Amino acid sequence: GTLLMFVPYGWFVVYWRTHREEVPLRSVAARSCLVCMALALGVSMQVFGSAVADAPTNLCAYQPDAASCEAFPALPDAQCRLLEACAAACGGERPCPCDGGLLPNYRCRWSNATSDTITAILAPESFRREKRLGPRCVKAECPLYKYARGVALEFGVLLLILCYVATYALHDVARLLGRPPKQPPPPPPLDASLLRVHGEAAGAAGGPDR
Repeated sequence: GTLLMFVPYGWFVVYWRTHREEVPLRSVAARSCLVCMALALGVSMQVFGSAVADAPTNLCAYQPDAASCEAFPALPDAQCRLLEACAAACGGERPCPCDGGLLPNYRCRWSNATSDTITAILAPESFRREKRLGPRCVKAECPLYKYARGVALEFGVLLLILCYVATYALHDVARLLGRPPKQPPPPPPLDASLLRVHGEAAGAAGGPDR
């Protein structure tokens, strides 16, 4: 994507600097707007995408009953104190003893009516335990907007690059490839005095013999 946009844009700017009498300024301004918008969306995508810390673990599936499911992520006092101590220890530059994990960024909900209720009724108990069928605790809320924001910005960058290629880059590349070959410079004009001297010398050499 970078090559498809920035290489034709850079060539066009160079071409405009050497052919300002042929290329209007608004052509450069229109291309520059699209390029700046793509750069802004690309930087925003990197910033917002790196700010999202995904928590792929599904702790909701291991909640035994509806009460603990709806209360998640509520914890007993002892576990809360352990988390506070871990957060305090990881606040400085020294090695953190609690690395390697993320706090859950979702909530749970107890589901009684599921799409696999018939399967849960027909299946044996061992199958239901393995597949966790029937009423169970499922993920209900997550920071969907934070996840979708980075994805939407990425699609915006791709759309701008596609628009630039379709509207400007193909035309600029065709103009670059269709340029006529460079003609050699014309020879310098001869001096009139040299022509007169040369004519007098030729007249003297062709005079009558004595």
